[in-house]
Amino acid sequence: MHLPFDILKKERDGSFRWFEAVNDLGSANIRIGEIIVLSPGDYIVFDQRTHNIIPPAPPSCRVDYRRE
Repeated sequence: MHLPFDILKKERDGSFRWFEAVNDLGSANIRIGEIIVLSPGDYIVFDQRTHNIIPPAPPSCRVDYRRE
C-alpha cells in the first residue's frame, strides 16, 4: 500500500531527512507530536500526490510532551 504523505525532519544544514510515511494529514500531525518527544526539531509533511509541503498544525494545537 502506498502512503501519500511523508514526514520529514529539517536538519541543521537546511536539508530534510525522511522520517516515515502516513496515510493522512491527521495521522501526520499525531505522529509529529509523538516523534517530537524522542527527537525534537522542526518537521514538515510532504504530499507525494501534489508535491506540496504542508506545515504541521500550529504549536498551539499540538501537545508538547517534552519535560522541562
